[in-house]
Amino acid sequence: MKKFSFIAVVILISSTVIGLIIAFPFFIKIFFEIKGGIFLSFIGFQALMTGVFIRNGFQIIQNDPPNRGLVTVLGERTNISLKEGFVFLPFYPWIFGLIRVEMTEKNMSFEPKRVRTPDMAELVIPHAITFYPDPENLTQFLNVGGESGVREILEDVIAERIRTWAIESTNGPQNYQEALGVKNDLEDFVLKTIAGESLEKSKEGRGKIKISSLGIILTRFNVTEISLTGKLAKDAEKKSRENAQKEAESVERKHFIESIREISEKLNISIPKATELFLIQTRKVKKDIKQQQVDFTGRTGEALKSILDIFKKGEEK
Repeated sequence: MKKFSFIAVVILISSTVIGLIIAFPFFIKIFFEIKGGIFLSFIGFQALMTGVFIRNGFQIIQNDPPNRGLVTVLGERTNISLKEGFVFLPFYPWIFGLIRVEMTEKNMSFEPKRVRTPDMAELVIPHAITFYPDPENLTQFLNVGGESGVREILEDVIAERIRTWAIESTNGPQNYQEALGVKNDLEDFVLKTIAGESLEKSKEGRGKIKISSLGIILTRFNVTEISLTGKLAKDAEKKSRENAQKEAESVERKHFIESIREISEKLNISIPKATELFLIQTRKVKKDIKQQQVDFTGRTGEALKSILDIFKKGEEK
């Protein structure tokens, strides 16, 4: 049934019923010659029945949260959905009924999937989707089981596609290093399966992909992060700590060299003197009255200066 036909039927039934109720007392009066108080009673009954009919037919579709109403005829779902607000359905719910469907966006985060790449590295891939029911296809949305049914179907489909992508030699990554950097490729691969197309805007939360088989409109599919697990993850963490330590040592050496040069230039003292002063000030060495002070001059001083230059050149590289 089309929406225009539905409206026409509702108007026809409503006007017919109301007309019959209004005409009923006059029909009784003409054929049964009823007068006086009895006729007025029928008039009152007429008004009452008209009010009951109209009041029963008026239904409201909530707007907080947003809802749509799927019309049923004699209990059978149609493809007609009504917007939020007041609607009129004669003989509700016996002839015309209403199934209210919440239209808010649903965000679903799935359990991270553990997969293996061709080099047998184990990865963990968390992912999430955002969708809302298709207002033009609410019947199919209800047929698949509503929100819970959509979740079960998409969870299985996406999990299978992620596993396929991880181990596939043509469209998927060749090793775990490549897998860690191609998150967008995985999103495209999954979208092509569940929606039959890839839409860049959907991953940014601004696009819409209609999935007719589920009766939904997908607004986002996102792989939050691809990460290693198992022994490779521990090795990567260890390597990261080592790199961080090396970087810290490099910064410290650079600071050491720059500080000594600054002290030497500002105090107009030699590099060895500046080095000694810096070490004492930073408490890297302790100096008291028993300490023997050595003055590095001549070739010794030049040698220390050369060593500092070597350090400096090493940092610049």
